[in-house]
Amino acid sequence: MTQKQKIYKNALLQQLHTSLRYVNLYKNDDELYREFLFENFGVKSSKDLDIEALKKLYTQIPVVQH
Repeated sequence: MTQKQKIYKNALLQQLHTSLRYVNLYKNDDELYREFLFENFGVKSSKDLDIEALKKLYTQIPVVQH
């Protein structure tokens, strides 16, 4: 992975973990988040995903309506 790709991946991770989708569903339930990751991507941590999988993950987290 190039340095630019690493920077982009870290930016995607930060965007994901600060998104309302993530915060509303998983911020306080790490176990549920890790189950979701494992069931959908075969990993226990989003750090283990490549860039394309991170993009896909963001679109797969349900939007919570308040």
